[in-house]
Amino acid sequence: MISTDGGAYLRDGSELGEALDQLRIFGDDRRELIATLPRSPRPCELVEETAQAVLHTLGRRAMTPRLRPSPSDSGAAGRYFYAHVCLALLPHVLAYHRERAIPSDVSWATLESLAINLARHRRIHGHGGLEGPEWVVTVFRGLAFRIGRFTFERDFLGPELATALAGHSAADALSVHVPVTGPLPPEECSLALSNARRFLTRHFPEDSSRIAHCRSWLLDPQLAEYLPADSDIIRFAARFHLVPDAANGDRAILDWVLETSDPRLPEPATFLQRAVVGHLREGRHWRIRLGWIPLPTSIR
Repeated sequence: MISTDGGAYLRDGSELGEALDQLRIFGDDRRELIATLPRSPRPCELVEETAQAVLHTLGRRAMTPRLRPSPSDSGAAGRYFYAHVCLALLPHVLAYHRERAIPSDVSWATLESLAINLARHRRIHGHGGLEGPEWVVTVFRGLAFRIGRFTFERDFLGPELATALAGHSAADALSVHVPVTGPLPPEECSLALSNARRFLTRHFPEDSSRIAHCRSWLLDPQLAEYLPADSDIIRFAARFHLVPDAANGDRAILDWVLETSDPRLPEPATFLQRAVVGHLREGRHWRIRLGWIPLPTSIR
């Protein structure tokens, strides 16, 4: 059970502090995480039951845990519920990384996803919490790894890609996620993509991934109407072959570019924000696009 290892690990003050240091969780989120640690029986049980359900899927791409809703009537403790689940999983995902000989710097850079998403939640909502925990839980299931500028998730080819890639032999794929940590320098992007292939070969030789794919507003060709051809975003998008289908991306681009939960269009501050808002005020829509790229040994 989680309570045998993860629970004791969590409740030891010195070890919890060390873990939060390694995860780079500081400031208000650190204080509120400590303040909302589940201590009474029922909250402890909910965290441990949820962590146990996730633990059954550790490292298993073909299994998806059923995540219970965060408790909606418990204030900050409810908002941090899945952060506590991730803390309960921490020693287990670290053990899994060690079994796979994942370097410790890669492990901690990967698991910093929790801090990044906690900070983003606070910027968007003005208070602490972890909204939409699926991605961070995926990281703490041992399915994603931060390699340079990107986080790569061990994934499968979905039906859209399987159709687009008819004739390719790869059944597996790497999903490319772009952490909210700054620009996308082309040389860093190239290095990350190249290193991802070597990382996978070394640590997951059973996988047959030769393809990376990305589903994001970053791949919307409409961005080229506003951004120069040599911008980081346009050069990143140009790497990918797009599949035909598209989904509405208005909410996603507001979430990621303006980091707001306000349904009203805010006044933009940066060039990209002005482009995003101006496009919407003209009655146009942004799109989420899916694209793929082969993963040869070296990628320019």
